[in-house]
Amino acid sequence: METGMQIKEALLLQLDVQRRLHEQLEIQKKLQLRIEQEAKRLKVMIDQQQKTTSDFTHEREEDDEEEEDSEVFVLEGSDEHVI
Repeated sequence: METGMQIKEALLLQLDVQRRLHEQLEIQKKLQLRIEQEAKRLKVMIDQQQKTTSDFTHEREEDDEEEEDSEVFVLEGSDEHVI
């Protein structure tokens, strides 16, 4: 009779362990989903930042080109330069 009780107790303990493992697995799944969502948000932020940086760099390059294209005129009989 005592062996039957030990088996029953062992089975109850095993069920409890399985229940806890299942709970941990569900928590891990939820955490994994949150991590993946956060990774997507970060990727969008990084892509936006890279685009902004690229746009800014492109604008600066255009400004530099415009400055290089401007001509310097020298007025005849004058030492003054007009840019």
